[in-house]
This record gives sequence, structure tokens and C-alpha cells, in this order.
Amino acid sequence: MTADLTKGLLRDLNKLHEFDEDCNVILKIGRGFDINSFNAHTVILKARSQYFKNALKDLKRNSKLFRKENFLTLEVPHISADAFKIILRYIYTGTISLNDIANQECVLFMLDLIIAADELELNDLVDYLQDYIIENLSDWVKNNLIKIYQASYGREAIQQLRNHCVRLIEDDPRLVFKSDQFYLLKESNLIDLLKRNELGLQEIEIWKYLIKWGVQQDPPIVDLDIKNWDLKVFTKLRDRLSNLIQYIRFFTISAANYFEEIRPYGMVLPDQLKEDIERYYIIPNSLPPSHALPPRILPKRSKVMVNLPPPVSKPKELKSDDSNDGDDKAKVPKKIPIPEDAMSISSSQTDEQMIPLRISTTIHARNDSQSSRDSLLSPSPDIDFDSVLINKHQIKRISRWIDGTYNLGIHGDINNINRFILLTRGNRDGMSGDDFHSRCDNKGPTIVLAKVDKTNVIVGGYNPNSWSSSNEWIDTNQCFIFSFKSDGCREGIDDIILSRIKNPSVAIFDGDSNYDIGFSDLQLFSGKYEHINYEKKLMIEKNFTIINYEVFQVIMN
Repeated sequence: MTADLTKGLLRDLNKLHEFDEDCNVILKIGRGFDINSFNAHTVILKARSQYFKNALKDLKRNSKLFRKENFLTLEVPHISADAFKIILRYIYTGTISLNDIANQECVLFMLDLIIAADELELNDLVDYLQDYIIENLSDWVKNNLIKIYQASYGREAIQQLRNHCVRLIEDDPRLVFKSDQFYLLKESNLIDLLKRNELGLQEIEIWKYLIKWGVQQDPPIVDLDIKNWDLKVFTKLRDRLSNLIQYIRFFTISAANYFEEIRPYGMVLPDQLKEDIERYYIIPNSLPPSHALPPRILPKRSKVMVNLPPPVSKPKELKSDDSNDGDDKAKVPKKIPIPEDAMSISSSQTDEQMIPLRISTTIHARNDSQSSRDSLLSPSPDIDFDSVLINKHQIKRISRWIDGTYNLGIHGDINNINRFILLTRGNRDGMSGDDFHSRCDNKGPTIVLAKVDKTNVIVGGYNPNSWSSSNEWIDTNQCFIFSFKSDGCREGIDDIILSRIKNPSVAIFDGDSNYDIGFSDLQLFSGKYEHINYEKKLMIEKNFTIINYEVFQVIMN
């Protein structure tokens, strides 16, 4: 039978610790004016700590060791005296009490404690403290994420805690950007963060945090009013951000945000970058340079795409019998009642009847019925177009809708046909939001087509702007949605519906992968339709399923 009498052993060892009996080493802990002395026994220190075993091994080869009277003196400047007081008790007794670390002020001491344990190579204590922190101090970790992340960098024994911090950052990078300690983040760590595609923030917010980081570096820029800055201040900020600017996805930021939030800091940006950005915003249909980084994506928290958010400001409605003038909260316009005769479009109606009159700015339409009949009988000019959903007749019709001509005839001068370049096809490249944005963002104007399951219906929409995953509403009166209800070869009896936007402020929601392809009324991936913001009703069904989709880049002639 084996008896466990370690309790008495620990009691007696604690007496050695408390009464300094037969101590033969003085430990000077700390540096500068914050140095405290502790008496200890070399035999216990060497038995318990590899650090002390190495430091006390050979007095002649260690310049920091020297004899004073009958004591050895060892300086340990890189840990705090408060932390070592707890650690020395642990070395003698194998016990540690964290009950006194109850409030937030004391909890901040925990980081010093675990770093000191790591420095002294007390691996069992390091493992215990890591487990304790992760399991019991989650709020403290989140509030001090940057300090912990940087303090644990390069410390192999504290990788468990560092990996925990990394997981928190991956789940919600905003914890770093929105932290009061954000300015303490080292440049190298900030670069690692900016390289990530998933940050959970809009790019313009990331830009603002980057400016804040640069302003708060030591010595901080005290005057925060940029109107008062001279060339010296701008140069200081430019130097601080010179290695970071390249990781901002400028071409996913809206023109309005660029004008308000980035342009005032133009002196901070490299000249070529400014020229590329201004060309992109000023010249119609300009594309980002080939080296531009793709839009960031938010980590998916659900397989179901969330609904489109309400616009920032309430769009102007055509009619509102029950509006509340005192309610200034942003909201999606209420559903406009649809007369019974507008629920469907007769096959005998022409495009002129279905679409409000607009003035063509590109080519003249032949509006007489004879011209329309003649055009139906004339041969179709060749057009290079790769689609499995619609044919050349239908893409020519879409091209004329884009150009602003609405006659029923589908033929005409081939020189006036826009070019359509296939960017993605669902059954070939994938049907997810990530697949869509990785291939279609920053490509300029696009046409999106989708095949509705168990029908011969094709629905789609035209976005005159680039998709950019900005999570902002695009205000435009140039977009439209549409449907075809046959294969398009028998133009005289096709059910063709073209529906242009009537509330431009909610025309298109340029969402990231967490949102649907958002033509406001028509949400393709989630299969939802509600007639609210576009003129004509496309379908009676409010829910549908798509089995394939295609996206084409539109190159204007």
C-alpha cells in the first residue's frame, strides 16, 4: 500500500519559502526603479525551472551572476516583481491561487503572469494559465485581444492562447479594428490582417481605421482637423502608411465615399494609385487595373442569404395614401397595389405598349407595324454570343433595351449590337454567392440571366454599374429587369416583359456573398420576387427556384 503524504511535504516546503531559512541566492526582479529582491534556495530553483538550472549552472560563464557575502545574486530584469511573487510560491509549493484576480484591473496582471511563467520555462504553469484564461476570462481576452496577440507572438509555449486569439479574429476581425488598443497593433500584424479577404467590415470603414492607426502612432498627430494640416503632417502620415496602402481595396469603394473620405487624404496616396482611382470613377465603363485586389467577403454565418437591407434614405414613392410625414426612419417603400389587368402581359402587346416611352440616344427605331413585320422576316446578322439560356434574337433585344430603343424588331445594323462576354455559368462554375462575386465583381455593366425550374421562363436584370460587394444601394435609373417565356425563336408570340426601375434609390443592392443578387424586387439565388420598385410585374409567383444562371459583361459599342 502506498500512502500519499505530499500534503505535509508541501507544507514544509512552504515554510522554507516563508521564513528564508538557509537561502543561498538573492533574485533581483525587475528593472530601473522597480526592482524587488527575493531570497530563495538554488537547489529548489534548479529542480523546478530549466531557466534557473541553466542560469545557476556555471557561475564563471554567466556575467550576470556574482557572489555577495554568502549569497549568489541573480538579476532577472525582464519580468515583473508582482508576477514573480506568485510564481515563487508556485515553485516551492506547486500551488497557485487566482481568486484575488477578480476585477478588471487585476485581470490585466494575468498577461504579465503568463509571460513570466514562459520566460522561466515553467511549462506546467503556462499550460494551466492558458486553459484558465480561455475558459474563464473570455471578456478580458476580447478587450485585450491586441496586447495578448502581440505578447504571445513568437512564444512557442503560449501558442494555445495565441491560436485562441487568431480564432476570435477570424470569427470577427472587427474586435481588432474597434478595439481601444488598435493603435498598439504592430505594422507587421496589421499587414497580416489587411491581407485577409474576410474582415467583416466595409472597405471604407477599413480605410478610416487605417487613418486612425496612422494618426495615433508615436508621436501622435494631435490636431485631428485635416484642414489645419500642412505638408509636414501629411508627409508624416504618408510615411507611416506607406507599407499599408497597397492592401486597401480602393476599387470596391463607392465614388461618394471616395470623394468624402479618401480624396481629402490624397497627398497620402501614391500618384499612380490616385490616377487609377480617378480614371475608374470619372470615365464611364472604366475597369479597375489588372492588379487591383478583389472585393473582400464576409464569412458565411448561414447557408441562407439574408434579406436585402432597407436603403439609407427613404426612396421617393409614386403614390402614398397612408404615409406618415413624421416618420423619418429609413424603410423600403410599401407595396404599390397592382391593377388586375397588369397582372400579366398579353402576347399581342408590343414592346411599345409594355414600356414607358423613352427617347433613344443611340439609334432610331422603326415604329411602324410594317417595319416591325419586315424585320421579323429579314435574316439575323451573326453575333458572337455564348449562352445556354437564351438565343441571339433575345440578346439583341436586351442590347436594344440597354441602348434605349424599344421597337419589337430584333434585327438591325450589326455595328449597333453591344458585345456580351460570358463571366460565369452556374452549372459550370458554381451557384454560390462567392462563385458569383469572384468572377463578376469589378467587371463594369453586366446582364444576369436565370432559368426558373420546371418552366420555360428566363428572368434576369441589367446592372449598369460594377458589382463590388460594397453592401450599399446603387442609385440608378438605367437598370431594368425582364423575363422571356419561350425560346425566343417565335418573336410574334413571345411573352416578353421589360420592367424598368421607378424608385432609383433602391434599384440594385450591391451586396457581398451574404446577400442575394439584389435587383430589389428580384432576388435570384433565394428565389424571391415582389413587385414594389420596378414598373412592370414579371411573374405572379413570389417564390421560385433557379436551376442555372449566366452573367455577361456588357461592352458598349
